[in-house]
Amino acid sequence: MTWVTRAHLGDASALGHLMFEAVRYGAPLYSVRARTAWMPRRPAGRRWYRKLAVQKVWVARGASRKPHGVITLRADGYIDLAFVAPHMVGKGVFSALMRALLDEARADQMLFTHASLHAQPAFAAHGFGVVHREVVRRNGEGLRRALMRLN
Repeated sequence: MTWVTRAHLGDASALGHLMFEAVRYGAPLYSVRARTAWMPRRPAGRRWYRKLAVQKVWVARGASRKPHGVITLRADGYIDLAFVAPHMVGKGVFSALMRALLDEARADQMLFTHASLHAQPAFAAHGFGVVHREVVRRNGEGLRRALMRLN
């Protein structure tokens, strides 16, 4: 069973760990080198706390209360982070997070994101369409992604 709540500042460390695990071990469509370049270390510290503090942050939890997923929304409608723990992929966590975000987003707000190869099908299942595809450089590696917008 998974439930979604708004995150609090005390979740920051666990969410950084979740994001690190999701990229390093749950993104098989990218090479190990690409995943290491994308996420060289676990997000932590002041910069990480500030990033979370200026966004709406939802966390999906299981019976253990440990985070199973996270999704964030900036004021401009950009979905900045959307990650699910590798062992929870395919179990409805992303959908639960997306429903919570959509329930709270403004009706007139354009929602958009840069989705990894792994995340694109999940966003598409919730009505997002590809605007364009691109390759971004991270620590010397090219990472394919798509700008997606809610249609």
